[in-house]
Order: sequence, then structure tokens, then C-alpha cells
Amino acid sequence: QPHRLQGNLKKLAEKANTLQRQMQQISPLFIHSLAGNPADKCTVAVVGNAPNLLKQQNGPLIDQHELVVRFNAASLNEKYRPHTGTRTDLWVVSPSLSSRHPNLPAKAMVISGINPLVGRSRYWRTLAIREFPKIAQFNQVHWYELIERLCAPPSAGLLMLKSLCETPTKLQVNAFGFTRPEEMVGQLTGAHYHNKKPGSSRHNWHTEALILEELLSGLVDS
Repeated sequence: QPHRLQGNLKKLAEKANTLQRQMQQISPLFIHSLAGNPADKCTVAVVGNAPNLLKQQNGPLIDQHELVVRFNAASLNEKYRPHTGTRTDLWVVSPSLSSRHPNLPAKAMVISGINPLVGRSRYWRTLAIREFPKIAQFNQVHWYELIERLCAPPSAGLLMLKSLCETPTKLQVNAFGFTRPEEMVGQLTGAHYHNKKPGSSRHNWHTEALILEELLSGLVDS
């Protein structure tokens, strides 16, 4: 409600309202518009932040995809590039992290979670500062379907892969840097390849690994 605010905060609220009107949903049209490929088939590299990303030098392979998706605090420092690649086309970020991490040079940003620009969340204050030509959000049905299975909020990576699996179009999706169920033993759950710290305790990482295995088994060359 910008009319109830003043000064810079009013300007941010007005921009947040504009973002809300322009917000898109993950869809075939959105994916293909970012890839710049109007054809039915599009190659997508979904790059997670699990420690196993550093086990293989897949950086050049990742960069060959028409669309590269990364998440939250992905680090593309020079020492990681042989493993991570260099490109980011779509940056998927949790709204609570959007003010704490620098922008990746991406074509578009997807906000994880639901209703990120609702007034009570206050995320709109930081999101309105961001400068992205395109901004999108996930289908809320996917969010609630995953919550039902996880009994916890899904991670951005799980939401993205489910969205791609549910997208009614021909996508060739390759996934990198996601923890498999057999790797959960003796490993910090949700650990990041950059800092080796455990992931947020709000996620059900063990069940996520099982669901991810189901999703990845249904993708082409995953």
C-alpha cells in the first residue's frame, strides 16, 4: 500500500507493486525465452550446490547448455570454474537471501517460496532494489505438493527440478551438484561446496534426496 508510506520506502513499495504485476511463472514460454531458442527442444543445466559438484570437472559441459540454472549463494570463483562453469542464465534465490548475496550476472531471477511480494513478508523491500529484466515465481501447486511429502518447505533446487519435470514441453535437462541418497551417510546434510557448512535445518534433506532421485531418473541424461 504505497499511499500509506513516505519517501524512499514509498518508492520501493511502488516498484514492488510493479514487480508483482510483471511477475511470471515458470513455464515453457519463460524457459524458451531465456534460452533464446524458439524450437521445441532446449538443453538446460540445473546446477546445485552440493559438495559432489567438485568431484568432476563438468564446467565446460555445463556452459554448453542453452540455459544454465543456479541457486542462492552459488560461487563462480576462478578456482571452481572447471567444476561449476562460468555462465548463469537463471538465478533461483530464496527471498530471505536476496539481500545478503551479490547478484549473479543472470538474465532472470526466480524467487523461491510463495507470495514473495506480499506485504507482511517484507521481502518486497529487498526485491524491489534488485535490477533484473525478468522475474518469476514457482507454481504454488508444486510448492504445496512438495510440502505434503516433506512436511517441510522444499529447497529451491527441488522446486526447480519439479517445475522442469512438470513443464509440458521437450526439455533436455542435465542435473549437476545434487546429493544422492547414498551420499547422505557421513555427510553434512545440505552442505554447500563453497563453505562446507550444513544446510538450513528447516529443510527435510533426507527425504529431498529421495524425491530428487525420483525426479532425476525421469529426466533425459540427468
